[in-house]
Amino acid sequence: MSLDCLKQLFRRPLEISLPAAILQRITDVPCISFDVFDTLLKRAVPRPHDVFRRVGAEIGDATFAEQRIAAERMARKAAAKNGTEEITFADIYACMPEEKRELAQVEIEMERTLSRPNAWLAPVLRVCETRHARILAVSDMYLPQEFVAELLARADIRVERLFVSSTYGRQKGTGNLFRIVLRETGIVPGDIVHIGDSLRADYFGARRAGLRSILIPRDVPQDALLP
Repeated sequence: MSLDCLKQLFRRPLEISLPAAILQRITDVPCISFDVFDTLLKRAVPRPHDVFRRVGAEIGDATFAEQRIAAERMARKAAAKNGTEEITFADIYACMPEEKRELAQVEIEMERTLSRPNAWLAPVLRVCETRHARILAVSDMYLPQEFVAELLARADIRVERLFVSSTYGRQKGTGNLFRIVLRETGIVPGDIVHIGDSLRADYFGARRAGLRSILIPRDVPQDALLP
């Protein structure tokens, strides 16, 4: 079965029932783990690479987006050769042309400008908070963990612990970042449900570590993201 078919198979029930179905599946679960980007947070652009295009437009450089995409590809290739699962923001910009490396802060500012809470998921988060479930955030992301924490705080999203792959050098897709979560929190796998939008990282990655998981739609109307 193709990846596209799998995506349709797992997404369709959630798209029909929306957050109400998620709430039914997490009743009485002691701990809920959420993905961050495209789950707790959304960017006000259609796709992640559009962040780079916005940076390029802001600085008047039509080549920036492709150079930034290429730099990340190079950094990931180098990491794979070294047996490392994840890269950092610094790794990416080390692969940029030298004259473009100072634009790292411009990209950070653009991420800050475009980030906002995912209003589609807000009812689920509110219920978790109301019933005092333990709330974790687990993200496969090259951005620094302290910056991801800032974005969550700016969105008024409170979590007990945040785990970002760039800090631990391990990713959700292999199950290894989830294993770190279990080890550091002392929570047993059966007491956590993970919610996220990535079939590989959030759905299958969580299950590789013994967690239950729920796949949610990635695409929600942009007007639903407005305050």
